[in-house]
Amino acid sequence: MIELFQKGGPMMWGLLAVFLIGLTFIIERFITLLIKARLNPMKFMDQLTAAVDSGGVKAGRELAIHNIPRSRKPSSTAPAAAIGQGQAGT
Repeated sequence: MIELFQKGGPMMWGLLAVFLIGLTFIIERFITLLIKARLNPMKFMDQLTAAVDSGGVKAGRELAIHNIPRSRKPSSTAPAAAIGQGQAGT
């Protein structure tokens, strides 16, 4: 394998650099999506529905807003924005 790399010449160093940069992005996305973003969208929507059913729109909005700092995922920011628009009457 090393012999083939050396036969490839200087272009192989560029390909190796691009490969390592790509691998870095893949690892970073894996860490971000699977480890840091722990909000389960289905569980959150069940909680949101229960909050709206029991406490009304205001309770649902509060739940959605309190979940935004934990996770900037669309599954928590979109319901907060939609409930806010519904509450404003637009």
